[in-house]
Amino acid sequence: MSGNSSNITESITPFVEQELRSGKSRDAIFRELVAAGWDSQQVRAIVDQTPAPAPLPPVASDRPERQRPRTAQDEEARAYGIRKMKSGAAWCLGGILVTAISIYAAANTLGGGSYFLAWGAILFGAVDFLHGWAIYRGK
Repeated sequence: MSGNSSNITESITPFVEQELRSGKSRDAIFRELVAAGWDSQQVRAIVDQTPAPAPLPPVASDRPERQRPRTAQDEEARAYGIRKMKSGAAWCLGGILVTAISIYAAANTLGGGSYFLAWGAILFGAVDFLHGWAIYRGK
């Protein structure tokens, strides 16, 4: 391929840096560029002179999480969170059960009837459960 040395360097250098960063050897990069039709002398000079780029910083998920040891206070908080989740689930399910029974009774009443929606118990139970879950997870 023709062109002056500056244009070839500008064209090839980013590719060489990317390939070096990915772990490819300089010889493999050289062979690949020569096979693509670039001048071997110029490619050899560019590949040899291109400094190896610094490795990319690790992604947050690649770093191990540092957890401090659990204390007795942490264990008490987790136990409290479990109790809140259990009581919240009981309130929510109890509210759903009362609502379902009253709807069933209303549906089986001659001429229809009214039913009771225990929304307070359902809502309170759901909020209590989520609060317990947040305590259990330590947030």
